[in-house]
Amino acid sequence: MDSNHFAPPMADLERGLVKRKAVSPPRPIAIWIFYLFLGFFAAAFVYGLNVQLVGALKQGVDQISWSRFAFGSVFSLLILTLALALSIAIFRRWRAGRWIGATLIILFLGIALWVPDTTQYGSDAERAGGHFGRYAVFPATILWWAYAFGFSRKARRYFAKDDAST
Repeated sequence: MDSNHFAPPMADLERGLVKRKAVSPPRPIAIWIFYLFLGFFAAAFVYGLNVQLVGALKQGVDQISWSRFAFGSVFSLLILTLALALSIAIFRRWRAGRWIGATLIILFLGIALWVPDTTQYGSDAERAGGHFGRYAVFPATILWWAYAFGFSRKARRYFAKDDAST
């Protein structure tokens, strides 16, 4: 049988001339949203630290409570350090970052539901809609975010340890 001149050449694809670089999976949108969320809270703590420092400088050295000032400053710097460490852990695709991030999202939901509702509603219909949003829509959205952040197929692929992510 004659050879087919239109067939592609036989080549060893495993030893090809072109080395293909392993491409790591992209960050899921839930992780980008978490970065924004973490950045917002870090900025709030920086603002609080700045307000505390300016207030201490305005009162004068004799008037401030140094223990309160030190505790507030150390607490704010600790929170900022932990936020930075978590950002690095998620950026480097560490599995601990996945679990800590998902836990923080659930903790945010718990704190948001724990805070008492002080809204003044105009009617019972508004009150029912407010409660439906607070106790059904908001938790469902946050729970979806926690799932998408830590347990979805894209998140598992993103946090998987392989050659591309190291």
